[in-house]
Amino acid sequence: MIGLGLQRTLTNLFAGFDLQADHVFQKGDMVQIGVGGLEGEVWDTSLRSTRIYTLDGQMLIVANGELLTKEVLNLDHPTPALRVRRNIGISYTTPPMRAKDVMLQVLRQDSAVLKSPAPLVLLLNYGDSCINYELRFWVASRQVMDDIVDGVLSRVWYALRESDIEIPFPLRTIRMVDMKADAQIVADGEERITRTEQIVSKCPLFDEAHMGNLERRELARDAQEITLQLGELAVRHGEVSDHMYLIVLGSVRVLLKGKEPIEIQAPHWFGEMALLLDQPRSADVIAGDSGATLLRFAKASVMPVLNRRPEFAQKLRQISDERRSASGMTEATNRIPSFKDRVVELLKRISVSLKPW
Repeated sequence: MIGLGLQRTLTNLFAGFDLQADHVFQKGDMVQIGVGGLEGEVWDTSLRSTRIYTLDGQMLIVANGELLTKEVLNLDHPTPALRVRRNIGISYTTPPMRAKDVMLQVLRQDSAVLKSPAPLVLLLNYGDSCINYELRFWVASRQVMDDIVDGVLSRVWYALRESDIEIPFPLRTIRMVDMKADAQIVADGEERITRTEQIVSKCPLFDEAHMGNLERRELARDAQEITLQLGELAVRHGEVSDHMYLIVLGSVRVLLKGKEPIEIQAPHWFGEMALLLDQPRSADVIAGDSGATLLRFAKASVMPVLNRRPEFAQKLRQISDERRSASGMTEATNRIPSFKDRVVELLKRISVSLKPW
């Protein structure tokens, strides 16, 4: 019995030496004992044991010999920032790009979610009752993670509800199908997409010189139609948003501080600066005298087209730079990078934005 007790003591002592020599953790570090196991702050450590103050307010005392046999995750090193993954199921009736756009806007507008690495929403698989998406975003540390996740998921629920996007119950239902009614719904949807595609094709930016029918249809499928009355805001100065807009009917006024309003008539567009540069809105944009009907394109829909069609990317960036220069938002022309440099930089941005992390 004495030999057995001595053996355990020596095991813990040697394990304590190993832990200290390898600098696995130090006092104050946030750790997790085993993947998915208990989490807490290292309270203190000795050659025989380590005490961990858990998130539930309990003092966990672990023999060093036992600790050395487990997987220990140091949540504070090399940096305290952590990536969070959360799954959300969305109804099959919602186009994937629209679902991604709504959830991405929540992540991008939450000040507690780190901007770099950028948040991401991925389509994982097609489930029995829903399409499964994964939210990926970074938080500053484990200590603040729970509150941030609670806030993000709460706001995602409200954002989906406001956008009439359903989170279905995880149930298998039996539905009596009216084949004629379902066929009519499909036909109406195709008619809407075709009509939207025809509208998009009338804009010079989306003509045959810059993209084909496939890309226009892809944009039309995910576009959202918005109707504004006289003076109603389309975008607000300073807000964080990465949509661009196509004016279908009427006009809008761009209100720049200290400058005359800029009138933009259908069938032209605005908002490409925020989409390309990831910057807050530079001006208020309101509906003109006769109101305006707009198509809103999400970055999640536009970026794949930009990636496949560099000529579209070049045109969009060129016009964006010209508008910024004309509105006094850039410095003198001789300080603006060459057109070639701007195109190279844009393609780099596109490449980076499409890489998973």
